[in-house]
Amino acid sequence: MEKLREFQLSENAILARNPRNNQKMVLPGDVVNAMSYCQSFRTLDEHVSHLMEGGDGAADRKGAIRSVVESVRAGGLTLSARELSTELEPVENGALPVGKPIVVIITCDRPLALERVLESLLAECDLEQVDHCYVIDDSKTEPAREINAAITRQYMEQANGRITYFGPSAAGAFMSKLIRQLPDREKEIRFLLDPGHWQGFISTGVSRNYSQLLSVGKPALVLDDDAVCKIYSTDFSVQGNEFSEGRRQAHFFQSHEEQERFRITGQSDPIRQHMRCLGLSVPNALHALGSRALDQQAFRHAQPEFVSRLNRHSRILVTECGSFGDPGSIDYLWLGALPEETLERLVRDESQADLAIRHSQCFLGVSRPTISSAANFSQMTGLDNRDFLPPYFPIERGQDLIFGETTRFIFPDSACLIYPWAILHLRVDNKRSPASRMASYNPQGYPGSLTRSPPREIDGCLAEQPLSRLAYLASSYRDLGASSQKTIMDLCAEHSLQQKSAYLSKLRQSLDKSSDGSPAWINYLRESIRQTKEDMEKDLALTRVEKTAEQPGRDQLIRFWKEAWDGFGQALVSWPEIRAVAKSLGDEAGTF
Repeated sequence: MEKLREFQLSENAILARNPRNNQKMVLPGDVVNAMSYCQSFRTLDEHVSHLMEGGDGAADRKGAIRSVVESVRAGGLTLSARELSTELEPVENGALPVGKPIVVIITCDRPLALERVLESLLAECDLEQVDHCYVIDDSKTEPAREINAAITRQYMEQANGRITYFGPSAAGAFMSKLIRQLPDREKEIRFLLDPGHWQGFISTGVSRNYSQLLSVGKPALVLDDDAVCKIYSTDFSVQGNEFSEGRRQAHFFQSHEEQERFRITGQSDPIRQHMRCLGLSVPNALHALGSRALDQQAFRHAQPEFVSRLNRHSRILVTECGSFGDPGSIDYLWLGALPEETLERLVRDESQADLAIRHSQCFLGVSRPTISSAANFSQMTGLDNRDFLPPYFPIERGQDLIFGETTRFIFPDSACLIYPWAILHLRVDNKRSPASRMASYNPQGYPGSLTRSPPREIDGCLAEQPLSRLAYLASSYRDLGASSQKTIMDLCAEHSLQQKSAYLSKLRQSLDKSSDGSPAWINYLRESIRQTKEDMEKDLALTRVEKTAEQPGRDQLIRFWKEAWDGFGQALVSWPEIRAVAKSLGDEAGTF
């Protein structure tokens, strides 16, 4: 069902208008209310059955509901999967090649991981298809930087000069050149690119901003240093494609030997695989993936707000893949909200449920190529950086999600493609790294989680052109930065409760579908429900944060984040200028 506009005509008569096609109908209020529950793509019979739930099942009632649904559909008030299948029908790729990508490896104080990923890059990938590879070093210790530089030089020789170490010295020189050419933008440049501005914080976003500026006008592939360029699949892959919010499935493993049987040995170059669809239109990408027709079932899990924005010219601006081994997530809350296909496996196989509860190694990814509205996370990410992409928020662990939603805001008809394979992810613990100040300045997400709020208000911006939408988003961040302390506290409370409420709903759905599961799995879900309800019923204790030797007080926390949001808003406005100058410096970057 489309998001309809409603206009009251009388006590029980509503004029419903579909803003997408301007179709209008006069409907009884109870019909409009009932149709609001039809928010997913189902067959006509399935919609009727859904609306019959809780009723007496009488045949005449069923017939009346069916008649109403048919009339609403005939009146043009619904978004049809048939229409979408026609609009986005796969077509042979007539687009120009996007060109050779820049490959970026982001590393931080983990020389062993860096050596491992470089070794796999040379072993598994054809570097003839790569423009250049940069190792961006965000290490906080000098010994780690020296080792990383030496490791990079070793592999540079093996790669015939296609790999360059881009450490603090190179980054500083690059930033200084930007500032010399844009002296009025020094504050914004340092906000996005100066690690010293974020001393002690997790600043992966700074490195990712450098990865964008080193690849302006070209496609880019960004790798985490704890990834390994080996491709894996699982036995739950299915045919076809899907449009959804990236319903990542999970399959858990008892041992490394067991998971190795899912290694893909043919067509195993992850760079080549990412480049199959990056930058293509959605119809071109579907054809490149082997589709010759689009099954209406591909939209079964799609959000109408997302797919209604797609058209034949919608481009794949970001590509992602799954994780194999360590899932790459901060916590395991996703266990309680897994898609029904994974839940069925956990219920059917007690050993899978046991491994899940113990947070074992797993495959976490989609079961078929999935067109999604926004990027989320990936150990290897493809970026179509030829025209324009927004910067990353410089700090916070969730910078991938913020970037994805910011990209969607600026390009609402764009898409992210998630491939149904994963690369190996072997997390390396680094006991030498100093503790991050992020834990102190963003305890349990308070109030830094609000960074994700502005780009989620996508319908609030009416502008069409990307730069106009960028300016609107920048203003929204500055507006958040200028809000009162009370407003921030209220927004945090609301945001926290909304998240927990949505998670609680998913937990209950999972429990309902797990009635035949193992006692341990059911207890796990019940305990998660109990804990979530308890968290919701408590006062938001973090709004009363007291200052300690390790923890700044509430006022200082809020002041810090308000300045950060305002700074990001200013940086968004300056980003197109920064990109333009960076493009002119691109050919020189490798000489630093």
